[in-house]
Order: sequence, then structure tokens, then C-alpha cells
Amino acid sequence: MNRESLTVASAPVAPMIIDHVLEARPSRAPGYAAENEARLIPFTMLDEPVGTVWVLSHDDRRQFDAEDRRLLCSLAGFSSAAFTLRASLQSALDSAAKLGQAKQQLRRLAKGLA
Repeated sequence: MNRESLTVASAPVAPMIIDHVLEARPSRAPGYAAENEARLIPFTMLDEPVGTVWVLSHDDRRQFDAEDRRLLCSLAGFSSAAFTLRASLQSALDSAAKLGQAKQQLRRLAKGLA
């Protein structure tokens, strides 16, 4: 399997695996098990990165495989869809509020003409 490194994965939406996580993130809470490997899958909204799905492995006997990548990319796709839906809903609510304000202003103008 092709193992991307932290320094090579410069594209903002490229999935990556980080081996030897402690080298990338040396501090952690006391009593917290050391991470062996991390899989980071960025997700986007309108082709702009907005978040990252992180999955950590604490067991050096298990490494991420192609099925893990497929599932995490799918999860990132759902996350992207949720962000896009939320933004669309907010836009619709904003438009509805502006329409309500315009209707009230039009009614006031109409009363003034009567």
C-alpha cells in the first residue's frame, strides 16, 4: 500500500496516513495511549476544505488498509454533504427573513398610498 507522509501530502484535500504520530504530535494527556498511526481525511464545501475526519490507531499490530480509506472517504463525503446542506438551509432562512422584511415594508408603503 502507498503510504503518504505528513510532509508529502501538501494538497489540502488529499487523504493521508501519518506513521509515528508522536513525531508529528509529541504532547498528549497523561495516561493517554500512544497513537501508532493516524488517518486524516479532509472534507470540503464548494471545493474549499472545511474539516478533517481523524481516526487514530493505538495498536501497532493493525494498520489502516484500503477498506478503511474507502469507509473514511465515504464518511468525509457525508460530512461534506452535511456542511453544504447546513449552509444551504441557512441561506434559505436568511432569504426568507429578507422576504418577510420586504413584505412588511411594501405593506407600509401601500398603506401610505391608500
